[in-house]
Amino acid sequence: MKYTSNMRKETFYIIVIVLLIALNLLQLGNHFFDNRPPEDKPPIHLRQRVVNQLNLNKEQEQQFFDLVKNHSTEMRSLLKNQHKLSKAYFQQPTDTLLQRLSRFESKKIQITEQHFSDIKSILNEEQYADFEKFKTKALNNLLRLQSPRRPRKR
Repeated sequence: MKYTSNMRKETFYIIVIVLLIALNLLQLGNHFFDNRPPEDKPPIHLRQRVVNQLNLNKEQEQQFFDLVKNHSTEMRSLLKNQHKLSKAYFQQPTDTLLQRLSRFESKKIQITEQHFSDIKSILNEEQYADFEKFKTKALNNLLRLQSPRRPRKR
């Protein structure tokens, strides 16, 4: 059987289409079955905004993001333990469990305040005014995320 150039082109296009479909399926599979936890790094635009807002040099930038990573790890651990304790409380409420849950909330607040103190400690005096603006904005965002949502008006 003699191949014509049209048959070769069709075969080529079929192979290309099959390969593209296979690549798409692999990419979708990777997206849905990737169970790795998200990275501790904030999105690049957020990182750059913080660096600009605090006017950090390269050394301070590295120290800042190390502090953020440590704080994130510590808070995630606390939240995980608090979640387990909350489940236990709602299965069988006791004053002891409620007091322990209250201590978790206090610990989260103390850790966050220490985190802000640690950040301030890597800055020089000229950056302190920028730090206060940063802290206020960060706390407003944090508290807004934790506040109850108002019902939507219909």
